[in-house]
Amino acid sequence: MLKNLVLSVMSAAGCAYAVFGISSFSLPTVLAQSTGCNSYWVNPSTEEEECLDWLISSHASQVAEKQQKELSGSVKVFEGRNGDKAYIPLNSIRKFNRYGQNRVHFSLTTFFEHMKVGGAVKDNVIFDADCNSYSMRVDSHYTYDPNNGIVDGMTYGTTWNSQYQTTAPSPLLTVQPGTKGYAAWEYVCEPKSNI
Repeated sequence: MLKNLVLSVMSAAGCAYAVFGISSFSLPTVLAQSTGCNSYWVNPSTEEEECLDWLISSHASQVAEKQQKELSGSVKVFEGRNGDKAYIPLNSIRKFNRYGQNRVHFSLTTFFEHMKVGGAVKDNVIFDADCNSYSMRVDSHYTYDPNNGIVDGMTYGTTWNSQYQTTAPSPLLTVQPGTKGYAAWEYVCEPKSNI
């Protein structure tokens, strides 16, 4: 009789252990669903569930921020060793092939990996490339803060009234291989660029 009682208690304990074991696997899922948490982990030191949604959303916002820097309708022509990335908006490219000229007017936008002096996070330069020589004239150069406000800028050879205007002639740049300017010049001037 005592033997049967011991076996019954052991059997009941085994069932309770089995039931507890099953419920311990399903309990976190139920708790996570009831709190609206999509991703969680059980902290081994406290044995409590901790929601990880904030971590995922933080990572997602960082990815979204980086993706916002990728201009739609643009082609990346250069990435510097410091992480700066330069893009040419495809709708900014205008070719001029009359009277022996082989020029391309285009815009080059660079996103800085690290904020520059004055809070600048990007710049935009409008060039007039001479495809018969390795040179480009600067029509305008502006830097912008994170709110797209102008930090600094200059438009050359203009007669319209603006605090950023100048009647000085456009600077002429000679582009060198391996530079951002050369990469942009090559993209707009080379026949293989399919512009």
